[in-house]
Amino acid sequence: MAVQIVFTDRTRADKAYADEQVGKTEKHEYRYALLSGGVLALYRGVHTLNRKGESTEVRWEEFALLGPAAWFGVTGDRVNH
Repeated sequence: MAVQIVFTDRTRADKAYADEQVGKTEKHEYRYALLSGGVLALYRGVHTLNRKGESTEVRWEEFALLGPAAWFGVTGDRVNH
């Protein structure tokens, strides 16, 4: 799936992060989490793929934090706790 963010500042375009394959050996997957104080955290799962295209390993990295004044709405896949 993907994560879509609607920003409070309407002069800023909404942003979408779609799951995608990056080359033959890597795939990216996106998730979000709502943290205390209304902070939105975005995470990217970097999958290592084998020759069959199957994920053999995944490493999650936080790549963005948005304060509560920056974003208005978010849809997509949440981080499972």
